Amino acid sequence: MYRKIDIQKSKSLRLDNVLMKDIINITEADTGVQEEDDFSLGFEVEKMDNEIRTKGANQIGPLIQYSGASGDGDALAIKVTLMLQADRYINNIRAPYRMESVVQAKNCMYTRFTGAEEDIQYAYQKMQVTAYEENIKLKGSSYTIFLDSDDEGNITADIFMEIEK
Repeated sequence: MYRKIDIQKSKSLRLDNVLMKDIINITEADTGVQEEDDFSLGFEVEKMDNEIRTKGANQIGPLIQYSGASGDGDALAIKVTLMLQADRYINNIRAPYRMESVVQAKNCMYTRFTGAEEDIQYAYQKMQVTAYEENIKLKGSSYTIFLDSDDEGNITADIFMEIEK
């Protein structure tokens, strides 16, 4: 089977009416990762969908995962956020959720990955290698949109990595 990960540049991502939940938010001040033994991605997504429906709205589109790292060498911050889009903006969202009317990432590298879920790392790595080879500075953040999955562990996902200006 021939596999190729095509990288495109100057792509933009726009998400509307986005319900968000931080699942990892670590700063230098944190002494370690606080892990929840019961954490289940599927359960978290279901809770987010329930939050949308209890407010009279409907989820549209697939799960989006934002991952970001920032720092100056001495201090590092890591953040992972789950996102779902709704068919309308929802007021009165309670913690641990928040709502944004628009989430935009302009000037991104982009690829569509199709393959085994455990191999998605190669798409991220190829984007980073391409950036290195072409002297492109990445911001250290990515948006992964999980479009499809099957019973055999294969997924289709769109990946956007933000480019620094």
